[in-house]
Amino acid sequence: MVYLLMTGCSEGQGSGNRTVGDAGNGTLDGTTNGKGGSAAGPSAGSGGVGASASAGTGGIAAHGCVARQAGGWQLTSTLGEPPPNALNNSDIVLWSGEAVFVFRHDTDGGKYDPCTDSWSPFGAYRNFRSLVVTSDAGAYVVEPLNPGSGPQFSFFDFAKLSWTQLSVAGYPVAADTGGAAVLVESRIVRWGGTASGGFPYSVLTNGGAVYDVNADRWTPMSSVGAPAERVIDGNVIAAGKQIFVWGGARVGGRSGTIQADDPTAAALTKSPGLECPNWEPDYCSYADGALYDPVADRWTPVTQTGAPSARFHAAIAWTGSRVLVWGGMQYTLSSQDSLTSRYLTDGALYDPDTNSWTPMAAMPPLPANAVPTGIWSNGHLRMTYAASLTNATDYLYDPGRDVWEAAQPDPGPPKRTDAPLYPTIIWTGTSWFAIGRFRAGPTPPNPCHNVPGCDPPGPELIPVSEAAVALPTP
Repeated sequence: MVYLLMTGCSEGQGSGNRTVGDAGNGTLDGTTNGKGGSAAGPSAGSGGVGASASAGTGGIAAHGCVARQAGGWQLTSTLGEPPPNALNNSDIVLWSGEAVFVFRHDTDGGKYDPCTDSWSPFGAYRNFRSLVVTSDAGAYVVEPLNPGSGPQFSFFDFAKLSWTQLSVAGYPVAADTGGAAVLVESRIVRWGGTASGGFPYSVLTNGGAVYDVNADRWTPMSSVGAPAERVIDGNVIAAGKQIFVWGGARVGGRSGTIQADDPTAAALTKSPGLECPNWEPDYCSYADGALYDPVADRWTPVTQTGAPSARFHAAIAWTGSRVLVWGGMQYTLSSQDSLTSRYLTDGALYDPDTNSWTPMAAMPPLPANAVPTGIWSNGHLRMTYAASLTNATDYLYDPGRDVWEAAQPDPGPPKRTDAPLYPTIIWTGTSWFAIGRFRAGPTPPNPCHNVPGCDPPGPELIPVSEAAVALPTP
């Protein structure tokens, strides 16, 4: 899962955001194009947008730091580097604005200072299940549900490299399964998620709770005026002192055959703001949303006048004064009345002060069958449309000027001899950082000689923990 935090900045300036990488295998929550985890999220293959941070306060390109050559990957120091990830689970990699933090579930973690090219190890916290959100001071994580005791909620201090348990009274457990986590000043908003599994539909929720960082207290959110429940895939972000919810899919998670006259399906397809190409609730998406003020505990609807069409997996980012919504996917009916999905190449900017939308400029022509990846960085939306591993087109969108311009492609995975497979890769705002995850080992003996339908084994995967950085070509 890729989590992200957008913090305020003026359009065209660095965003001060935090980045989370998650080693994946091409899923909607991980990576595409042969990479492991990356800053592109929630979907590097579905138009999701990732977060990043400028490195002006100690980043890889900061003045007075260790010299690096631009345009290629260079290995970091190995002294104090975290040990390999022995389990087949994902790394969590955070960029704090000054340093990279690598968390692993089964081994010690490490803080990497790109300016001095040095590592500071810290102990593993093996109980944590997933990252919730990051702040300037540290990271908030959730630990597994303990029988009879509920969840555990903890904070990792970036400066002290230590953990502290926090209050869970009133904690919204449903948000742990597909819900949103957004930091707005000193409050964490946890909204949506899956309240329970159901037949034939999973039960989504549009409720949640707000955590006051200073008071260490959870408070239920008002449901008055809240948007309808929906799948959270990056369509809930911080927008100034509010959170912004817009778009998303209404996926039923059905298990079994549903008839066209199913009253449950009929009710779901009539949800406000929902658009369905036919009666199937599994193939619907929203074209509505709302703003939530965690201090006033109040929802305000987002106008649908001039809004983009219904979509999910859109690239959504806060520019500092407006919300950018670009691309994404939409279900549609083919000429043979069969359901299909398509990538969208349009968008709009939403101004919460005036409750109005402004269309974005059209993007230049793209390669055929291109799969989009989005990253918000330094006041620009960077979209990569890859038709294959070797055929990609990169553009930067400037919301202040409303123009798209060609951009140089990223360096791809580290090109080293016997390079690691599925590395976690993040963008810091001035450079890329990559680490691990496996190296191809020997291939076991082939048991498939003269055995019809037998799939021969591939090379063994040996965990590694090699880290590298790469600066863009000037």
